[in-house]
Amino acid sequence: MRSGGRGFHKSYRLLKPIEFKRVFQQPTRTGDRALTILARENDRGHARLGLAISSKAARSAVVRNRIKRVARETFRHHRLQLGSCDYVITCGSAIGNKSARELRLALDRYWHNLSNEKHSDSSD
Repeated sequence: MRSGGRGFHKSYRLLKPIEFKRVFQQPTRTGDRALTILARENDRGHARLGLAISSKAARSAVVRNRIKRVARETFRHHRLQLGSCDYVITCGSAIGNKSARELRLALDRYWHNLSNEKHSDSSD
């Protein structure tokens, strides 16, 4: 694991289809036409990430891999503030036009919004 607890260990990933299915059933959503983050609370005590990047939305493997790399990177930076939730990132057809920098900025904004929602819910 890297310093600062920012690694992406297996325990921080959604691995099984049933874990993805659970998030898809009743999620909280944030995002736009290019990227959507689905969230649902878990009982693990920490955030976990799943990536559902289809070849229909991002035709090129290079683009899909860039999206996944940036998504994992931004998740690692924000996961300590995200609470005990499972997150799944999906993308739409508008994703192909975004650079890595645009993806990073958008995901940082969405993680920040989700983090603020978690903190405002816990302060009620």
